[in-house]
This record gives sequence, structure tokens and C-alpha cells, in this order.
Amino acid sequence: MRLSPYFSLANLFTLCIGVFLALVAIEGALRIIPNRWQIGNKMGIFDPNIGGLPHPSQTFTSSSDCFYVEQVHVNSLGFRDRERGVKKTNLRVALLGDSFVEAIQIRDEEVINRLLEQKFPSVEFLNFGVDDFGTTQEFLIYTNKVRAFMPDIVLLFFCSNDVRNNSFILESSTGHYKGGFSTRAHFYKLADGSLKFKPPTPAPSSRLWKLGKYLLCVRAASEFRYKMLVHRLKKESARLIGSQAGWPYYWPPLSISYGAYQEPEQAEWKEAWEITEELLLKLRDAVESAGAKFALVVLAEKIHLDHDPLRSIKEETTLSPPPNFDPNYIAIRLETFAKANGIRFLSLIPHFRKYRDEHNLSYSYYFFPCDGHWNALGHKVASEVVAHYLVQQGLIPKELSSPGEGPKTLCTEP
Repeated sequence: MRLSPYFSLANLFTLCIGVFLALVAIEGALRIIPNRWQIGNKMGIFDPNIGGLPHPSQTFTSSSDCFYVEQVHVNSLGFRDRERGVKKTNLRVALLGDSFVEAIQIRDEEVINRLLEQKFPSVEFLNFGVDDFGTTQEFLIYTNKVRAFMPDIVLLFFCSNDVRNNSFILESSTGHYKGGFSTRAHFYKLADGSLKFKPPTPAPSSRLWKLGKYLLCVRAASEFRYKMLVHRLKKESARLIGSQAGWPYYWPPLSISYGAYQEPEQAEWKEAWEITEELLLKLRDAVESAGAKFALVVLAEKIHLDHDPLRSIKEETTLSPPPNFDPNYIAIRLETFAKANGIRFLSLIPHFRKYRDEHNLSYSYYFFPCDGHWNALGHKVASEVVAHYLVQQGLIPKELSSPGEGPKTLCTEP
């Protein structure tokens, strides 16, 4: 028997009312029963020049299996920092970087820029780190956001995955260009070797997730959607690693960035390094043309502190690294590049190793075991090394350091 149009419309209307009431009930329950979404997940906005950025003036909860931060604060500029004014009254240092600098795994007062301000009370250290950004986005952050604050010094903290982040092809293979809040802004090379810029575009779902600022059910759904995406990418990565054709991008599983730890053989990795180095020069030139000083800082990551990283990788992935795999390759290449181009350079790796050995630190040293980012100790040691470097290089006068809070002798060259 065929249903009448009236009956169909009535059913549809009833269904819509039922869904609406169910959502109202879920929203009400989430507001009454204590839960982390009441504080909120990290929300984003779309910037037409950069792409997805943290939403300004928000407080959210950051948690995983091995850390919990109840309140992470984002200032009115959209960055993990205290409130800052454009007008400069003191010496000013800008920190660029990814999730290591943004540091949502620890409390506000434990982040490297806050610790540096304790050591140099009359110097401002502005934190412009954003999760999952590479050199491309950091260059865009500087030109579109940071330069207006007229910093005297710009420190770029370089992470191993920055090389991958700077390649549209490599980054696409991880799913970062599919779904999410927006597509990535990126540079690609033309036939003549020059760089061409492609601006970001908002994802279709970006307007919907903006409702998360007001609705707890949207925040919960956003978190569930993200976890499902991560789960799918893990399965896809594991599948691709099963064939020899897949490993140039996915070796080891879930860690495409390890491909940067060797002399590039695939055309994609060669281009990724070329783009990365050209962007470093573009950023250096932009900073210096504004009358500021630029320095490249290589992060110390878990792989650098492992006494036997090749064995650990094999145990974790059941695969043997290729013969030319070198955990020190990125730092060595960048140091050589910096010296050849007159760029100030600091590697945190030897200093972290020295501190580990002198204090007999046990695994996982400076990192969260389930996460890989610095814990509070990692930020403390990094702040000591950077403070010593800034004074040693004459970038900040030693007399500006606070008595008892200045750079310690542990940060002298190993």
C-alpha cells in the first residue's frame, strides 16, 4: 500500500521534532552533569591568509592518557599566551613553532615563553606557536600577525615533522588536507624552481563546528569525529605499510615524519626539503628586513634522547630502519644550511642529552610517554638553554636577567 504525501510529511515532521528534543535533552544533560566539555575543547577559526587558527579568547581542557590540563587559556589574539598589546615598551622576542611551543599538554605558567620571562623580567616573550604548523604556516603567521608587534628577535623552533608539513603531497598522505577545519595554505614548486603560493580554503563543515563555542553537544561530536579520523588514519597507515610501495610515506607506521631523518631519495622528500630551506630563507629575510634578528632552534625530540633509537623503532614497528636512517640527520643538515646562509643556529639536542646524563634521568626523560611532547621539565631545560644562548650571542644583555633566574651553567656547550 502506497503512503500518502500527507502521511510522509507528518512522519518527517515527527522525526525532526524527535531529533530536536533528543538534542535538547543531550545538551541539557551535558550542562548539568560535570564533564570536560563544559570547559570546552579547543575551537578554531578560519583565517583566509593562514588557514585554521585557535579561536581567540577561549579556555579549554586538554587531556590524553598521560596528561590532564583543566584550563588552557588562549588570548584575544588567538595564541597560547597572556594578553599582549601591539605597542612595544620593552625588548620583545617572538617564538614561532608548532605544538611544542603552543604546549597545551602543560599549565600556562610552565610553558617556555613564561619561563623565559621569569629569567628576563623586562623582556617580553610572545608565544605564537600553533599545533601542527610547519614552516609554511609559521612564515605566514610572521608576515600576517607577528610583524605588527615589531619583535626585536624572532626564534623559530623547528620540529622534525615540519619538513613533511611543508609538502602538499606528503601532508596529503596523512589526511591533513582532507576534512578538518580548512585546507592548508601551502607552497609548491613550479617548473622553473620558483615557489608558488596556494591560499587556504575553509572546509564545508567549518561553520557547523563554530557552534561548539555555544553548544556542548557539538563539542562532544567534534571530539568524537576527530578520534574517528585518527582511528581511520591509523588503519590506513597500517595497511599501506604492508606493501613496499607504501613505506616511502608511511615508514614507520603512523610516523611519516621519520622519512626526514635520512638523505632524501624520493622526489617528494627532495622537494619537501627544498621548499623548507627556501621558506627558512624567506622568513629570515622578512624578519631582518623589519630590523629584527632571526635564529633557528632545532627541537630535542624523544628519538634524539633514546640511547638506542634504531632498536626502539624496530621494537615499536617490527621493521628495521633503512641503512641510511640517521636520527641526527635533520639537525646536521639544518646546521650546515644555517652556517652556509648566515643564520643564527641553536640545537637543543646536545644540551638535553647532557642534562639527561648529568641528572641520570630515566625514560621518558622530558616527554609525556603517550604523547611525545615536552613535559614541564622539558620546557624548563629548553628555557635554560635558550636563555643562555640569547645572552651568549649578545641578543639580550646579561644585566637584563633576574638575579637567581638567569641562564645556568648547565647550558654551556657540551
